[in-house]
Amino acid sequence: MTYLLDTNIVSLELKNNPIIKQRLKQFQSQEGLICISCVTYFKIS
Repeated sequence: MTYLLDTNIVSLELKNNPIIKQRLKQFQSQEGLICISCVTYFKIS
């Protein structure tokens, strides 16, 4: 399954939010693909 993360989730992950980090690890362990949009990329960078 593929997950598209929004800006809020990416921002929380960059701030080392433990809940978000745990959920992302769960998705990766399920062999999920985690993506962000180009809009999110440019908002964060």
